[in-house]
Amino acid sequence: MINKDQYIPCQVCNTPVPFDTNQFLRGVSFSCPNPKCDARYGLPMASRGVVRDTMDQLEKLKSGHH
Repeated sequence: MINKDQYIPCQVCNTPVPFDTNQFLRGVSFSCPNPKCDARYGLPMASRGVVRDTMDQLEKLKSGHH
């Protein structure tokens, strides 16, 4: 699910933060691009398996393989 146009709003300043789902699931963290904001976003190690399983299930639903 690589989409170079994926953004989440920064929880601190509301600036769009670009991210890649696959990198996010591998533990890469992303920084807010606003130079006045130092917010970082990442997935805690304990949550990665649950999120990955959920994403896999979503992909199965989207492809019609229940």
